[in-house]
This record gives sequence, structure tokens and C-alpha cells, in this order.
Amino acid sequence: MNVLIVFAHNEPQSFNAAMKTLAVEEFEAQAMLAMTIGGQPHMLTDGGIHGELDDMLRPILRGTLAYTGMTVLPPFVAHHVPYIKPAQRAELLEQYRQRLRQIDSLVPLQCPSMDDFDDMLHPLKRADADQTVAAR
Repeated sequence: MNVLIVFAHNEPQSFNAAMKTLAVEEFEAQAMLAMTIGGQPHMLTDGGIHGELDDMLRPILRGTLAYTGMTVLPPFVAHHVPYIKPAQRAELLEQYRQRLRQIDSLVPLQCPSMDDFDDMLHPLKRADADQTVAAR
């Protein structure tokens, strides 16, 4: 299984650093994409002030990770981290620990395969349906 840790915060005392440290402790030979977001879940939805988080992550998840052949697992998102109490942060870390411990049972995201496209990267028609594979 290929998994990636994206650690984009160089402050050793940050919550991101705590998440990275926890992942390394739980899985020395594996990694997982995880992130903290200042916004609350309702802010990152269709119609929310920021739009859907999935739309923002698609270029990274599909266009980078899946495209390079990695198995892409659902990201772990810790919401509203700068504004919550220490006890809530501890609960997020526990949720992250449980996610890491269950990593082998996570269902990978469904991403298009290069096999779903022709040489010019046009979607191929599926033999069993009148829909394109890329319409997933």
C-alpha cells in the first residue's frame, strides 16, 4: 500500500506537527495525507462560503497522487483547529489515532485510471453501459 504524509507546517509546536508525529509513531513504514483547516465543516460544502473541500482537493488527490499510481485513501481533516479548546484538540488526535490504526480497512477513493482513457485522453466507452467511465 502506498500512502503519503503531507506535512506543510514547519512549526514544531503546531497541531500539524502533533498529527505528523502521531502518524510516524503508529506507522513507521507508511504515511497518510492529513490536514488541519481553520474552517468549520459547514463552511466547506456546496453552498458554503469556501465551497466543497472535495473540489479543492481533487487536483491533489486525482491529479497528483492517483495519477502517479498511488492508492488514494480518504484524507483526514481536522476542522476549526485554531479556534477549539485543548480538550477538543485531544479528541481530534484520538480520532486521527483511530484512523491510522484502521488504515488497512479504509476503502480507497475511486479515481480514474489511465486505462479508462484512449491515447488522446478521451474517455473510453464502457462495453456494458452507454456511459463513459470518466463520468464516475
